[in-house]
Parts: sequence; structure tokens; C-alpha cells
Amino acid sequence: MALRQLLLTREMDTLNAEQAALMSAMSEIEARRSTWRERESRAEAALAEMNAETTAEEREAFDAECAEIKAEDTAIAADEEANQARQGEIAGRLAEIRTELEELEKRAKPSKNNPVRTIKTTTTTEREGHTNMNVRERIHAAMESDNVRTFMGGVREIMQNRGVNGGNHLVPTEFMPILREIITSHSALMKYVRVVPLRGDGKQALLGAAPEAVWTEMVGKINEVTLSASKIIVDGNKVAAYVPVPNSYIEDSDEDLAAIVLDYVGQSIGYAIDKAILYGTGKGMPVGIMTRLGAATKPAWWQDNGPAFSNLSGTHIGKISAASVTGAALFKEMAKVLGRAKEKYGASGKKFWAMNSTTWMTLQTELLSINAAGAVVTGAQMQMPIIGGDVVIMDNIIEDGVIAGGYGSQYTLAERAGSAIGSSAHALFLEDNTVFCGKGRYDGMPVAGEGFAAFSLTTTAPQTTKTFAEDKANAAEAE
Repeated sequence: MALRQLLLTREMDTLNAEQAALMSAMSEIEARRSTWRERESRAEAALAEMNAETTAEEREAFDAECAEIKAEDTAIAADEEANQARQGEIAGRLAEIRTELEELEKRAKPSKNNPVRTIKTTTTTEREGHTNMNVRERIHAAMESDNVRTFMGGVREIMQNRGVNGGNHLVPTEFMPILREIITSHSALMKYVRVVPLRGDGKQALLGAAPEAVWTEMVGKINEVTLSASKIIVDGNKVAAYVPVPNSYIEDSDEDLAAIVLDYVGQSIGYAIDKAILYGTGKGMPVGIMTRLGAATKPAWWQDNGPAFSNLSGTHIGKISAASVTGAALFKEMAKVLGRAKEKYGASGKKFWAMNSTTWMTLQTELLSINAAGAVVTGAQMQMPIIGGDVVIMDNIIEDGVIAGGYGSQYTLAERAGSAIGSSAHALFLEDNTVFCGKGRYDGMPVAGEGFAAFSLTTTAPQTTKTFAEDKANAAEAE
């Protein structure tokens, strides 16, 4: 373990040095860009002065100058893209190293409750670094329950007896809070939106807006307030997936098996929830924030009892006016659009802005400066400059250059009880894997689309739709 920590520390030092060099190189690239802008401005001035008296030689010289300016722009853009891409890769790898170092440090410390017996974690959990010690201890405690032992025994029977068909097993109540915690930890956005737990299978109405209470004298009558405005109906859409787990990972103990199953399920559902919160279509899944912002006309999923529809596509979605916009001008244009996000219902005041690591690195480079010690520093510390709000990195969901978010309290996510885990040893028998299936039921939508906004750091508007994993299992039945 000590050797692994030493190797990771050395790799981190090397990456930090490379990152510093890249940031220094970015400063040089920005200087080249500044010189290029001056040259372009002079060319524009020369073009304005051209008239019928301009000689052929002067026109040829001007054309040659324009060609050089264009070539220099292409070269600078290529260097900028390569630099930012590498910085994004380094940032991602550094985050992985820090997570692994934290895991190694935790594993090196004995448990306070049981200093002799160390709770073994799954290989996948160690690699990904998601399940923390608190979750492992709770799994260990839950293993004392008869319900949990029965559940794990059923799963093991399916794994060990190849001739038995796999089935669904309701998650024991002792596992439910652990599973929800893991799903929440794997979801980057659930902690920002308004999560409403519901029971039952049918559709239920939720009040999207809380009414204003009325002030009166101490002995005055209490006023009745209206609760009929902005109702939304939520359904019980199911999100589910199955994942193969190598049997060699789960042959030791029930705790290992429980940890890896719960973690796999949490990863799968957490990712799907995040994608739906941003880009959900409203068909068999929640309505996404970007889906709402991109609706120029009243869509089919709009509910009659909800708030009045308004077209936000022209006001709450924006892009930079020109590729040459950088620095303070960039943040000015960005703030004009993202600043339109406002809380219509509720008053949590907490904002989030989702983007990928490349986009975040681009924003950081726009704020680079040199401190008194001569080091390159940035004023951005996982908080959106000027506008305010937490920066949420979502590399696998949002494309480069796009920022989307706002007030999470304006999004309602309904979470229903009844998650389940299923398993089967048949599907991947030859690969020596056991397949585990996890499912949950969620629905939701932005009750107030005005609470959100999106911006593109390019001259192309952000995409408001995404392709979701195809529901192949039910495609034939739908036909």
C-alpha cells in the first residue's frame, strides 16, 4: 500500500508540473492572440481606407496579409484546443489520484468499532472510490438482520446454481437508506434539486408553488391562502439497468457481494438521474432543464394544471457573440444570460452550474494572473465567477463549451419507494459473471423554467436534447 501511495504521489507531482507548464504556455498563447487581434484590427482599418485609387500592388499586399492573419488564427486556435484538452485530462487524472489516495489512507486505519476485523470492500469500489467507510460500516451492521441474510442467501443461490433462473428480490428495508445514500452520492445534481419522496404506484399531484403567508395583528383572523396554483402531476417512471459482476470479485463474503451490488446499482441509477434532470424528454422519464429551456412552443408534456407556459428559448439560452470574445468581455456576455435565472418559487438561494472539465478549465484560463511569488494562479475555486453558484463537473453528459444550471429548488424530483435488485447467473455463464439489475422510480420537471439558464462558450447555441440509452427490451412490445 505504501508503495502504491508513493507512486501516486510521484505521478501527481509530475502532473502538477505539467499543468503549471501548460498554464504558462496558455499565457503565451493568449499573448499571441492579443498580437493577432491588433494585426486584425489594422487590417480592418486598411480595408476601410481602400478605394478606387488603391493600387493593385497594395491590394495584393492586403490579400497576403489577410491570408497570414487567417493562418495565424488557425494555428492559435489549434494550440488553444490542444492545451485545454490536455489540461482537462490532467485535471481528471488528478481527481482520480486524490480519490485513490484518500481510499488508501482510510484502508490503512483500523476501524474504531472493531480494530481487529477490517471490513473488506469490493474491488470496483476501491477502483472508483465512491463508497465511503460510513457506508461500509452500515452494510456490516445491516448484515446482522435476518431480512438481509435471507436476501443475500437468495442472491448467492442464484449465483451458485447455474440451473436456476434469476429473479427479482426486494431490497431489504435495512439496505434502502444505504442504497439511497449511494445513489445520491453518485448523482451530482440530486443534492441541489428539490427531492420529494412519494409512496404508491399511481400518479400524484404536487404543489409546485408555496403560497405567501399573510401578516396580521396578534388577535386578527387567519387568512386562507390559495393552494391550487402550479400543480404538477408526477408518474412512476422506472429507471433500470443490469451490470455483469465477475464472480471472482464476490466469492469471499456476503459483505463484499452487498457492497459491489449496491455500488453498481447506485452508479447506474445516479448517472441516469443526472442526465434526465438536464435533458429528460418527459416521455417515460422526467422532463429535463435543457428540454424546458429549449421549448419555443407549448410542448406535449406541458401540464394543463401547471404554471402558464412561457417561451424561454430566446432569453435563457445564449452564446458568445464572436469567437474572439475572451476575458472580461466573455464573462460579461455570459452573465447577461445566466444572470436571468431567478427563483420564482421558494428561496433557497443555492445555485449550481453544470459543465464538463474542459469547459471549467477554459473559464479558469480566462481568470489567470501572476501572484507576488511569480506563480500562475486563478481566481476560480469551483464557484462560478461573478454569477455565483457551485460548479458541478459532469464530463459524460455535457459537451464542451456548454454551461447549464440555475436554482435547483425550482426543479422537483419525485422519488418513489419500491427499488429492487434482481440477479441472474444465466446471461453471462461463459464469461463467469453474475448479472445484477437495479431499478428505481422517479419523475420530475422544472416547475419554474425561469430558474434556469444555459450558455455556450462558442458561437453555436447549446444543444437542448440528448440521446438516451435505447429501451431495446421493450421496443418489440411497443411495435
